[in-house]
Amino acid sequence: MNRERLRRLLLIELGVMAVIGLCIAAFWQSRVADAERRKKYEWAMERELSAFDRDMRSNAARNVRALLEKMDPELRRRAMKRDPLWWASRAGNVEVMKYMLDLGEPVNGPKNSGRPLLAATGSSNPAAVWLLLSKGADARILSDRSFSPLGMAAVGGQYRIVQLLLQAGAGPDVMIEYSREPPAGPPSPKAAPDGDFAKQHRPPPLSTPLMLAVAHSRPEAVVAYGPRSGDWYETVHALVAGGSRIHERGSDGKSAMDLAKEMGDPVMVALLHRLSAPQRAAPASGSHHKSR
Repeated sequence: MNRERLRRLLLIELGVMAVIGLCIAAFWQSRVADAERRKKYEWAMERELSAFDRDMRSNAARNVRALLEKMDPELRRRAMKRDPLWWASRAGNVEVMKYMLDLGEPVNGPKNSGRPLLAATGSSNPAAVWLLLSKGADARILSDRSFSPLGMAAVGGQYRIVQLLLQAGAGPDVMIEYSREPPAGPPSPKAAPDGDFAKQHRPPPLSTPLMLAVAHSRPEAVVAYGPRSGDWYETVHALVAGGSRIHERGSDGKSAMDLAKEMGDPVMVALLHRLSAPQRAAPASGSHHKSR
């Protein structure tokens, strides 16, 4: 009797273990299948995103429209980490920008997102900048790092964009924080003498767009935004014509003229001397602060 009971209990225990094993196997098979499906979905999304980026950078507006219309919500969110208008502005794709604006995209970009005007300035396409300004974009808008469209255009030597921004009300002497020097690599605490490590981490001085245009006119300067195809002499001329003061000083006490002399650029120095003739030589206004 006891043997029969033990045999039944053993069979029940084996059955329970078999059921548990089958449940675990089914669970892992489901996980593996889900992982495979996610992987295939990721591959599909990457293909779509590659096509989106390629068409956005070209003038294949119809392809971009078709991709946007057929994208599912998750893919759209991944493709538009900032917003559609920002992507089109970054590529300088005017046709797609018009399409996005007609759909109601905010011209200054949504809150906590990229600014289309800054992206368009970085594309070095004056037509893209003009389109946004004509639709009401704020020429004085700042990035989350307090960098302005006018400063970006000055760094890149994009004098036509500088003229458009100044005509739209951009402040010619607004102080912004951006490096005047090409990066020399990451700071190394071991290589720095005592007391110099903190100096290496010091933020760049506040500068006007004119100072940045002068500083980045040298061949070895690294332009971080847009292709290096600008004309810095024309940019300087446009900034001064738009009201930028040549003798305005940055937070380090240096003016555009001082920077030109330090660089040893006789053409830039002569240009600044000629342009400064109508201006009254005056000390810095003392308003060395970033506009918010």
